Amino acid sequence: MKHLKYPIQWLFSKEVSFRIFCTLLYILFNSLFGFAQIQLRGQLEKDAFVHFSSEASLFVDSSANLTLQEIPQQKFRRLTNFSIPKSLIKGYTYNYWLRFEVENLSSDTLDLLLTTGFHQATLLYTIRQNKLIKIGEAQENFSKNQRPFRSDDQYIPVRFLPKSKNQFYAKINDYPREDFSIQVVLCTRATANLHKLNAFYNEYIYLIAYGFLISVLLFVALFVFMFYLLDRQVYYLYYAAYTISIGLFNLWEYEFQF
Repeated sequence: MKHLKYPIQWLFSKEVSFRIFCTLLYILFNSLFGFAQIQLRGQLEKDAFVHFSSEASLFVDSSANLTLQEIPQQKFRRLTNFSIPKSLIKGYTYNYWLRFEVENLSSDTLDLLLTTGFHQATLLYTIRQNKLIKIGEAQENFSKNQRPFRSDDQYIPVRFLPKSKNQFYAKINDYPREDFSIQVVLCTRATANLHKLNAFYNEYIYLIAYGFLISVLLFVALFVFMFYLLDRQVYYLYYAAYTISIGLFNLWEYEFQF
């Protein structure tokens, strides 16, 4: 290239301008359609869920006519760029395909759990010899004995070998109900079990407390009502109605919390 005397002339030369344009175009294209790599550097913390939704890409197969081997050739976009409208109609059930790559940089074999959220069905595939091979699935209607992870129906066990790189495709068959959400989360079995135990405790401790209180109030109301039947004093009837109203109010408060 001909030597340029002034820096400003070098900046606006055709060759440099073309290189800058190609670099910006590559960055824009990669941010819209590319997908980053998820890197695991060691054992995950026992009390942590690691979210990788920003590194995943999504493709929506609304027709459900594509074959399995045609999926990798489709145009995926970053999951965070999608805004999926909510619908309560099961007729809008689609196949949502997630694509993400996980590299285990550690020297350990990592046995983790993968979830894409609560869905009717999630099938997990990996690429082997340029073909999609199913390695696991999670079904909403699976019984406890059919689940790959017995404690929760949303998880799929995945093993990451040392110094390995794995590309995954997750097929989600569902309709965008009110609580519909697509995500990519990895955790250990201990983390999932602890989370399930805490959810059980947080819900059922209220159930036991409110159940005991409401039972006592209804017993008192019945006891006072029996006094009204024997003595025919109207204030017994008022007190029984007052006690029942307190019990119903506590029952409504419990339902409102959950």
